[in-house]
Amino acid sequence: MKKSDSTGLVVAVLCILCIVLPGCDRNTICVDNLIKSGWTPQQATFEGNRLFAVAMADSMVGWAVGADGVILYSDDTGNEWQYQNSGVIADLRSVAAFDADTAWAVGLKGTVLRTTTGGEIWLPCFIGVPDHNFRGVAYLDARNIWVVGDTGTIITTTDGGRNWRTVRESPDYNLAGIAFADESHGCAVGSNGRMLCTSDGGSSWHTVESGTRQNLLSICFDGLTGWAVGSGGAIIRTLDGGMTWDRYDSPVSEELVDVVISDRSGSWAVGKNRTILAASDDEPVWQVQPSPTTRDLYGLDVTGGTGWIVGAFTLLRTADNDGWTDNSSGTFPLATLDAVTFTDDFNGCAVGYGGCILRTADGGLSWSYQSFQKNSWFYDVHFINKDTGWAVGSIGHFPYDGIIIGTCNGGRNWQIKAYVENVTFRALVFVDSTDGWAVGKADHDTHRGVVYHTDDAGHSWHLQDSTLTGLTAIDFAGYLSGWAVGHNGLVVCSKDTGVHWSSQGLDTGRVIDPDLTLRAVSFIDENNGWIAGDRGTIYTTHDGGITWSEQSSEISSDLSDLVFIDERIGWAIGTGGLVINTNDAGATWAKQGSETTRNLSGIAFINANQGWIVGENGTILRTGCGGNWTRP
Repeated sequence: MKKSDSTGLVVAVLCILCIVLPGCDRNTICVDNLIKSGWTPQQATFEGNRLFAVAMADSMVGWAVGADGVILYSDDTGNEWQYQNSGVIADLRSVAAFDADTAWAVGLKGTVLRTTTGGEIWLPCFIGVPDHNFRGVAYLDARNIWVVGDTGTIITTTDGGRNWRTVRESPDYNLAGIAFADESHGCAVGSNGRMLCTSDGGSSWHTVESGTRQNLLSICFDGLTGWAVGSGGAIIRTLDGGMTWDRYDSPVSEELVDVVISDRSGSWAVGKNRTILAASDDEPVWQVQPSPTTRDLYGLDVTGGTGWIVGAFTLLRTADNDGWTDNSSGTFPLATLDAVTFTDDFNGCAVGYGGCILRTADGGLSWSYQSFQKNSWFYDVHFINKDTGWAVGSIGHFPYDGIIIGTCNGGRNWQIKAYVENVTFRALVFVDSTDGWAVGKADHDTHRGVVYHTDDAGHSWHLQDSTLTGLTAIDFAGYLSGWAVGHNGLVVCSKDTGVHWSSQGLDTGRVIDPDLTLRAVSFIDENNGWIAGDRGTIYTTHDGGITWSEQSSEISSDLSDLVFIDERIGWAIGTGGLVINTNDAGATWAKQGSETTRNLSGIAFINANQGWIVGENGTILRTGCGGNWTRP
């Protein structure tokens, strides 16, 4: 366990497509003449989450929302998307963007969010109906917003979302969409063809015959002309702001989920089973359009000639009717990854620059991505089971402040557990569900080391020591005995749960090199441990650190992390794609092919075969056979 001082460039990434090595799994030894390298680079594409809605404020800025509270943001016409922290885990079903700063998102479990900062901060609106599921949102202006949902609920605010009131509610039907033609005319649509319309700006709503009994799921207006779509391929149209509606022929029977009118390219609708429909303004005949995906589509927006469609793990894009293309790959920036952890064969998490948090529940076959905050950097992550984990790092601009965050739902949502000014946390470790330690440096000019401890599952953290040199890594063997390493070749040990720390010398009983930074430490029990750092430095102890002996790695590259799974087998990683392995407790180390030259920062193994490495520029490597192995 460690942390390194790596830096990285932003790259597009989200899903890990794992290549299965023939004849190589957790129970197989890889033979050199059959498989050159057991480490396989994992190429990254978008495999994030189900996205239910998208809305552009203008030709540049927009948001997409989806399952588990996900919010994506783009300020470059969707060339790149950043995750924003919604603070909720409920599915978000609709989003409305007023301008580049102001937007609203609504979803299940009474969720209504608003931002006036371009999404840097999303604030919850307290509606008072937490059991309601909201499915549609629309605005008249920046102060007058309308939300609809289950049990025929219509709620509104006249002060930009600070205060809300319920206008209408009925247990007989659900509402799924709402739109306004102008400041007076608007309609809400829902189950069994339900249509509620207003001609007085929402002061009163009355039932209008829609001409269908299919569930209506979406509605849009361009002036007094409007479309509504729904289940069974239902399509209806109005020319008078919603007072009367006519049915139109549909070329599909699939459920249509969203519809928009574009000022440049006619009308569009999307739905289940990859359905995309289009109709021109001059001749409103709906026709099926080619779709580059096989997945369900849920949301759509067309602004300034550019269109976006979102769906199940899907982002599609078109420009000036030039056909829809799959932009799921290469639209999500992810920078250097600094740490990775796995609790079993399936559940893992990786963290890094830009507040990046990746999680997987299928052993790395796919990863979902979120950014806690763009101005944060997480250096280490630790999970005690598939649901409960913590990450540490820094936030803000120099001089940085330290941050510790925690999750109790497998990394879908994170909360700040500690915020410490003028500190950078570099590493953490937990010995059980309650006791954990975080280390780093304070007073950035002096690199003073700090140790923080929690005994209540990370809810509160207390400073234990601040007399050390800056610390980069920590590990505990049991509840009492812990070791930490850091700058100036520092090795310290505690035998009393971290209350007191004392230096342990390497070879000569003193700090061996003021220019050496040790970046990793791994103990398998209270006696046997290893440390690693700059210039290929590796030391081991077999008496709990009373004595340390140097091992020959036969390399000069800086080492950033190492891990041992028992008293014999271990790995170390470092700059330039370096991966080395030992099968004899470090007496000898051998290089393994990594198929990358990027700097590597974090490594995790759950047994002698199954391992993962992360590093610079979103690099993720995976092995199912422990890397290079020779037949006994």
